[in-house]
Amino acid sequence: MGRKIGLRVNPKKFALVDKPCTKELVSFLGCVALNQDDDKKCDKQKGLLQTCINEQEKKPKKKSTINYHLQRLSRK
Repeated sequence: MGRKIGLRVNPKKFALVDKPCTKELVSFLGCVALNQDDDKKCDKQKGLLQTCINEQEKKPKKKSTINYHLQRLSRK
């Protein structure tokens, strides 16, 4: 069977979900900007960002995409 024309789906269109840790990152960068690049005054925001990043590393990653399933189904 080969490739089917029009079976490719752009996964960027499905990426409308909220990105993880964006609020913490924006908060930290805003604090650093307000304090003239002195991140020692932003320990609270830095800790929140690090906590969020550590939590994201523990979450299982999604392995299959819609393109994977379309290719798998087109082989049958």
